[in-house]
Amino acid sequence: MNKATMTVMAVSAGLATGATAGTWVDSDNTLRTSGAVQTEEFVTTDLHPSLVGSGGYVQTQESVWVANANFSSFAFTGESTDRFGMAWKPAALQGDQVSVVIQLRDADQQIIATMGKVFSVAEMQGGEMYFGYIGDTNIADVRIWQANGQMTLDRVDFGNRNVPIIPIPSAAGLGFLGLAGLAARRRR
Repeated sequence: MNKATMTVMAVSAGLATGATAGTWVDSDNTLRTSGAVQTEEFVTTDLHPSLVGSGGYVQTQESVWVANANFSSFAFTGESTDRFGMAWKPAALQGDQVSVVIQLRDADQQIIATMGKVFSVAEMQGGEMYFGYIGDTNIADVRIWQANGQMTLDRVDFGNRNVPIIPIPSAAGLGFLGLAGLAARRRR
């Protein structure tokens, strides 16, 4: 994928995030405070039992996942996962900008959320970057693209908030309840 295509994907991804029910975070602390997290640190070639990676390989000498051809995908096969995060850094940069797009999908391969960002090389001098997502829909698949270099992931965090979902009454239901209350009061 060329730089222009990735930039368009990143811009459209930025627009798409407004429609999601979750929140993108840029800190692993934020992700971890929302509940228990399992972490894959790529220290062996055997990934966590709940995680299947494709489009890359584990480089055990540096404990990183190296993306093939600027694309990697991770599928969750175990417990439900509604939180995902990754610590990453670019390698072998080819230009003065790096574009990253992350897309989360459910079990039916419907897009839950998409996030994209274009970084300057100066922003990347700080080293590791972190992207995370906290939502209310189970994530089955994560797809990651990077243009203008090769991406390495230091770790992948995932988990489930295990928070009971409390239904909120609809506005129409509350309105009808209020009208019923007024009608009952008028009858007295």
